Amino acid sequence: NRSARRRCAAFDVPLEGLKRAGKASGASVNDVYLCGIATSMHHYLDPLGKPAATLPIAVPVNLRRGNEPDAGNYFGAIGFALPVAAADPGERLAAIRDSMRRGRAEAALGLPQAVAPLLARLPSQVADELVRRMPVPDLQASNVAGSAQPLYLAGARVLRFWPFGPVPGVAAMFTMHSLAGACHVGVNFDAAAITRADLFAASLRRGFRDTLALAGARVPRLPAPLLGNDAAG
Repeated sequence: NRSARRRCAAFDVPLEGLKRAGKASGASVNDVYLCGIATSMHHYLDPLGKPAATLPIAVPVNLRRGNEPDAGNYFGAIGFALPVAAADPGERLAAIRDSMRRGRAEAALGLPQAVAPLLARLPSQVADELVRRMPVPDLQASNVAGSAQPLYLAGARVLRFWPFGPVPGVAAMFTMHSLAGACHVGVNFDAAAITRADLFAASLRRGFRDTLALAGARVPRLPAPLLGNDAAG
């Protein structure tokens, strides 16, 4: 079920922990982040008696090669089946790593960027119908690199920067932003699709803890996610 009623969650993850887990598994920080999402959804769905083998997810990727104009966006989207059922987060991470590598090698990855000028010239009714017929994934996840150095606002250090992306028909939109060695994750989710907000928050914490444990080191303490209402309404 999908509705216009939204809720949000926000939590922090140590960047160094994501890096260590990725290094131990031959994966990128983004792969580990996606594994945290998959593991969280595993912990959310299983207690509800709704186990899922996979969930469709879309992940935007940067298409800049260094010769584009400074202005404008240059990105494509990789869509794949996010592995949810696997009991071992290591298996889940390996599958995500391989899916992302295949997606980045896809020749048609930049096709939406190429056809955008054509779509802009179509009658609005035709363009709207084409968009309406496009498949919508259950999840979307973005990862935005921020400043590696502390930031200040009016002399006060910025401690957290929780980003919240829109929910374009998906059940949940995950957005991660890094800042001075920490990663801040904001989740906008459809309350009709994810009905147990308390269980979802607990699952986010457990899912990312399980994923960080892939590094084989002591897992840092993760605070419980904060829950709110309609962060980007």
